[in-house]
Amino acid sequence: MKWLVLSTLIVAVVWSGLAQVETQQQRRELFAEKESLRVQLDELQITWGKLQLELATFAGYVRIEELAREKLSMHMPSIEQIQVLEP
Repeated sequence: MKWLVLSTLIVAVVWSGLAQVETQQQRRELFAEKESLRVQLDELQITWGKLQLELATFAGYVRIEELAREKLSMHMPSIEQIQVLEP
């Protein structure tokens, strides 16, 4: 009877130790993955900021007017050329 209890306790201690090792390994892997994702998030946030700045630059009225004049040969109409239509 003592041997059964003793062997059961030994198995439980060994199993508990192996479970602890497995848990620690999973924790290390998850921490490494979290850090990798954090670095990726930082890079994506930098890229997002650059894209927002680029969008603001290209979408500005001055830029649009400049492109309309250069590429499409457009110009502002004179007062005489403007017609107001009423419904």
